[in-house]
Amino acid sequence: MKNLILLFISLFIFSCDSDDNPISVSNEIDVDWFLIRTPDFNDSYYTNDGEVVIDGLGYFFHFTESSGITNLNLILNESDYSNSYSLSDGSGILSFDYQNQNYSFDLSDSYDSSNDLYRIDSFDNDDSFFPIQRMIYNIEMNYFSVFGGNGFFGLQVNSSNPNQLIDYR
Repeated sequence: MKNLILLFISLFIFSCDSDDNPISVSNEIDVDWFLIRTPDFNDSYYTNDGEVVIDGLGYFFHFTESSGITNLNLILNESDYSNSYSLSDGSGILSFDYQNQNYSFDLSDSYDSSNDLYRIDSFDNDDSFFPIQRMIYNIEMNYFSVFGGNGFFGLQVNSSNPNQLIDYR
């Protein structure tokens, strides 16, 4: 009987140890879209005439294929620049509808007059080559993980200083 009481006391004491049942607090959330301003935007595009380097202040705007974003005025340039984007109305304002609400952001400070484009990094979700399937925001570490389809496993976009997180949903 004495051994049985010692066994129960031992089980009680050791089963209450916090290391036996660690609690995980999630600091990651799924998002449909984000907009980040970066002073260090840098990309290069290849044209028939050679390489064009785009650098300066710019933006990262990414959204999932399932976000339901409509009326987006961001369009892929139909020029030699293979991955550059323009704002369809030329105003410097990025606008779109998301969950029955209109969003607009002034991106005019990213205009590159020498190449006649806005420095915006985005993906064309209408292109079946790279639809974004999921995006996860790590609140504590200040970065977004972007996951696409068709064998693309993901990339990380930093939202901490010197970058500035403008908005996300």
